[in-house]
Amino acid sequence: MGAHCDCPDTAMKEPPRPAHEDDRLQALRQLLILDTPPEEQFDRLTAFAAQEFDMPIVLLSLIDEKRQWFKSRHGLDVCETARGISFCGHAILHDDTMVVPDAALDERFADNPLVTGDPHIQFYAGAPLKMPGGAEHRHAVSHRPHPAPARRHRPGHPGLAARPGRGGTGAPRQRGARRMSPSAAQPPILLVEPSSLTASIIVSTARQLNMPAVRQVSSVRTAQQHLAAQGFLGVIVSLEEEQEAVALLEQVRGARFAVHAQVPVAVTTAQVDASTAVKMKALQVRRVLLKPFKVRDVIATIQMLQHPA
Repeated sequence: MGAHCDCPDTAMKEPPRPAHEDDRLQALRQLLILDTPPEEQFDRLTAFAAQEFDMPIVLLSLIDEKRQWFKSRHGLDVCETARGISFCGHAILHDDTMVVPDAALDERFADNPLVTGDPHIQFYAGAPLKMPGGAEHRHAVSHRPHPAPARRHRPGHPGLAARPGRGGTGAPRQRGARRMSPSAAQPPILLVEPSSLTASIIVSTARQLNMPAVRQVSSVRTAQQHLAAQGFLGVIVSLEEEQEAVALLEQVRGARFAVHAQVPVAVTTAQVDASTAVKMKALQVRRVLLKPFKVRDVIATIQMLQHPA
């Protein structure tokens, strides 16, 4: 059994129980995985996610009746905490990734002992892992003991202003204030990314930070269909299928789609040789992100596509 966290009473909001809680707990216990020793296959996943997303803490969390237990943990010593103070207890209520850009400014977590004390969580992202029958009881989560990296690029963003008395300046957004949906104000950005986990984090983070909406597709062929149907603010393309991706960008520059021929473009790739560099320059690619890239680099790229020089 792991060490429990004895935490002071706070005014924070404990996570409500999902409607299918009994079925979820039954499915969890049928896995016979709670309180089992660490396993290399899971530890490799959390270590990879820590590097991929530039996060000091990454956990594979199972939400039990009164606790969250970590099957794998990277950057954290304890192996469980009380469910009442867990971020994942809230995230399990969502169908997709839950992103908290700055927990100190979120009324659900501002007084949470994991925020006000060790490990001083501020940025959080949690993606649900579902059983074949649909039960959600596990989360792949990442925490950062300081605000999300994009905060440095958006110092005037009201939703990310630092709370007085916590080492920052400015004031938090007033409760009840509405944000205009970025998708209602401008076209989305098209992200061609085969990795569903990477894409999910990018899309959800952009949404939570009130950045332009990001529409993700997993293949060049699907991207062609989207580009033929509507315009986009910018395009980020993986060069995993380099020949197809280059052909796609040639079609974009040749005004073959609904998108503007000079739409700003970025690419992601594991490596760049001289031949690829020449092609990217000819196609007016504004930025090349080398994999494994950091989410903060992609966020900066989205901002560059939104406001090209």
